Amino acid sequence: MATSVTGVGSITSTGIGSGLDVASILSKLMAIEQRPLTLLQSQASSLNTRLSNVGKMQGYFSTLRDKSNALTGTALWGGTIATSADTTAVKVSTSTGAVAGNYAVNVARLAVGQTVTGAALASSAATLGEGTLTIELGAYGSGDPAADFTAKSGSSALTITIGTGETSLAGIRDKINSAGAGVSATLVTDASGTRLSLRSKETGAENAFRISVAET
Repeated sequence: MATSVTGVGSITSTGIGSGLDVASILSKLMAIEQRPLTLLQSQASSLNTRLSNVGKMQGYFSTLRDKSNALTGTALWGGTIATSADTTAVKVSTSTGAVAGNYAVNVARLAVGQTVTGAALASSAATLGEGTLTIELGAYGSGDPAADFTAKSGSSALTITIGTGETSLAGIRDKINSAGAGVSATLVTDASGTRLSLRSKETGAENAFRISVAET
């Protein structure tokens, strides 16, 4: 039998056995040889898919365990929430260990602003000396008021200069009110005369004020 090869991938046969499709036979033989490899590759792919699914299930069970632990913890069932019927009057909060219940708050006395009133003078035109007024906002302790004073956080002392033509009670009042020192000044007149009165603009112990006077 004579066999000749012409070109790449083209096989023909002459003589005995002529007419056989040798290329097809070889292709099928190669396919048969590759079946074990293809089967192994398919099995490996299937195994990888199963491993991936197992990993997902482990993740789901881990999430379920965490959620279950949260449901049995004291943080969920032991937590409390505080609410106020009037938040403009009373603000409330809660913490761990708070006892549940309804609580009534009775206001015995409302907070007021600090008021300081000077000595009586003949009229609002009565004059004082030139100098400076230093006003500090803060809170007084239980000791000596002159020494036991704590400045308010974020606030600084403000110095007001009283110069020529500004020394009357009315002039000093106007200087204080225009300074934005956190206090308001008014003149109070009664049978004994006219007084300069200073009052803190905000109420509460932490909004008291201290005044220092220096004459020039």
